[in-house]
Amino acid sequence: MHLDACQHRISQPSMPQASLQQYVAEPLAYVLMLISYKVSSVPQTEINNLVYRYAVGSCVGGSSAVNGMVFDRGSKADYDAWEELGNPGWDWDGLFPYFKKSVGFTPPSEADAKQFGYTWDEEAWGHGPVQASFPPFQWEALSELYDYSWIQIKEWLR
Repeated sequence: MHLDACQHRISQPSMPQASLQQYVAEPLAYVLMLISYKVSSVPQTEINNLVYRYAVGSCVGGSSAVNGMVFDRGSKADYDAWEELGNPGWDWDGLFPYFKKSVGFTPPSEADAKQFGYTWDEEAWGHGPVQASFPPFQWEALSELYDYSWIQIKEWLR
């Protein structure tokens, strides 16, 4: 199955590539380009036909090999829907104690929290073996993307 997937990837035309300078400055962008299918959304009419490109792993391990260094839980509604589908105890309230039991959180320094605008809720975390935190840095390109995104959102809301 992986061989077929790799052959399929090789035969696909590449999406427009960023400059070599970007890949030198952002090694993660280069790695994602090498191991990802070139997948994009259909134009999103609600946001000026924006097309979103995202990484889908095309290597052994699939997308789990793409480590974006992100920790997240589903929304309360996601888990509540599991229970509504006939799975008693699998709602948010039933699972939340296990989330807290499994994950510990190390807050960022005060300086990093202030510089990058980090916020968090101490009550959402326990002292489990899986560790989560905020990084003491932000990639320049990511910060530029956030800034650009907020500018675009403000323009679309006008």
